[in-house]
Amino acid sequence: MFLFVFNGRPDRCAQFKRIVRRHAGWLALDLHERRFELRGERLCHVVWLTAPGSPHAPVPHESADTFSIPADLGRHPIGFTLDTSEGESRFEVPLVGEEQLYYTGDEQAWLAATDLRVPLAWSGFRSAPLGLQSLLHYGMVPAPETIVSDVRRVPTGHRLVHDANGERVERFVPPIAEWTTPVEDREADDRFRTTLDRTLEATPENAVVFFSGGVDSGLIAARLAAAGRDDIRLVNYAFGMEDPESTNAEAMAQHLGLPFERVIHDESRIPAVTDRIGRGFTFPFNDLSVIPTQLMIDSAEETLTAGHAVLLGVGADDLYAGGLKAHAWGRVTGAPRWIRSATVGLLGASSPWWRSGRTTKTWSVLRRSLQADHEFGPLLMHTDLAGIAFSLRPEHQSTIEQAWAASYDAFSQGLVVEDRLAWIYLMNGGMGWEAPKFERLRHLGVRTGYPLLDGEMLGLGFSLSWNQKCGDTKDKILLNRLLAQSFPASMIDRPKAGFSPPFETLLQDEALQSRFRAALLDPGSALEGALHRSFVEQALDRARAGRRLGRTTTNVLWAGFFGSCWFEQVRSALA
Repeated sequence: MFLFVFNGRPDRCAQFKRIVRRHAGWLALDLHERRFELRGERLCHVVWLTAPGSPHAPVPHESADTFSIPADLGRHPIGFTLDTSEGESRFEVPLVGEEQLYYTGDEQAWLAATDLRVPLAWSGFRSAPLGLQSLLHYGMVPAPETIVSDVRRVPTGHRLVHDANGERVERFVPPIAEWTTPVEDREADDRFRTTLDRTLEATPENAVVFFSGGVDSGLIAARLAAAGRDDIRLVNYAFGMEDPESTNAEAMAQHLGLPFERVIHDESRIPAVTDRIGRGFTFPFNDLSVIPTQLMIDSAEETLTAGHAVLLGVGADDLYAGGLKAHAWGRVTGAPRWIRSATVGLLGASSPWWRSGRTTKTWSVLRRSLQADHEFGPLLMHTDLAGIAFSLRPEHQSTIEQAWAASYDAFSQGLVVEDRLAWIYLMNGGMGWEAPKFERLRHLGVRTGYPLLDGEMLGLGFSLSWNQKCGDTKDKILLNRLLAQSFPASMIDRPKAGFSPPFETLLQDEALQSRFRAALLDPGSALEGALHRSFVEQALDRARAGRRLGRTTTNVLWAGFFGSCWFEQVRSALA
């Protein structure tokens, strides 16, 4: 569901209705609306969009003086209530969920939305320089900032209230430490298994698991199979017929006795994915694996209908492994700043951002350590190229770090350092760009589930100690022990290759080269001037010639391309 609420003078509502109706037509979604006359010659116009034929379209609740659309995890997790007598609107954003909530306006006309594309059109398609720089540097924009001028975002775990006196944002979820309790070592494995099994009991019939064959999706599939759920279907993405990870995933599916479908990477379909960035995503973010994700959804769409459910292993890397980086990072920042700075200068003379390898990694880690004051800020950077590929204004860096402190650190008070880092990874990565890759499922009316984060699992993840979750030597050892009960060691003790396509190969295609140059360099593009022209031209020329680009370079190019395409495609559709 996509929710939009206007509150203001009747003469200002016409623009709102025009935008949301055009948006509904663009997305091919059904439009539902209610209009309420309020005191003081004001009105509230509520619009929600749903997939045609969806059996899970929300049913509003209405009484003499209230109208509400209750939260429903997996379909529309943000709840909304309107007090029709007082004219007060309330929205609640849960701690975990793929939807984001935005608001903008003044006393004459005010707008809230779970889709940034409508506020973008309402604002006149004006970008926020701070948001653009955050997208390039961190791959996302932390609340309350956004990539759109004069539009704010409500942090997770917070409530937005709007009435005749204006708006206010207040936290309604207490800090994590207040609702978690330690687990005894002897109980850890059993608590995890029984809690996950109880969470999976809610899995609808004929659900699909997007199945890489890794620990997270493998565990979800194995526990469903153990519960006798032979109606579950596993969908896998392969980078070619000889992809060894996909071959292993198929063997795992056969071992479980579950149906297995393979989607083969097809570069000829990538231009179609880039053509619908604006239509497929409610906000821009940076994750190159969005390409295979969209191609997998394309193939699965033939058998996914409104009402289906897809289960994802989102968040497990953050919650059960991410915190281990805290101590290693402490050793980096513990080195004298002058030594780190001198090393960065020495290694940087050879332009290491064009390569991969140990030297590049050392340069990258040390350079990041010099670029932020927040405790974990450098670990969240998608690129270390501020000052090389683009300029990052100090005041913008400071504002971004203040946003983290307000929206992330507030919930991690009282947690151990590993849990604090796991939390910020989960919010910045898991919910910031990993879960949003699957947003197109919302357009199709397909439910998404995060079994390793939903319900009791989130609290359990922060109740377990890091020794219980990882031991001394291995990430996610708790999950691995449970997984080993369902598979032979040869199927699960394997290195993972990642889920991103070979970027340099993509950019040898002249059509994609032209698209990147237009999006990043053309006058009038949303990213015009955001990236240094000489850097972009050199990077694209190298890729065209088949030369390597370092990961940090591909990250900044994709972030800029994705953001620019999103802006231009939304503007073309809704202007």
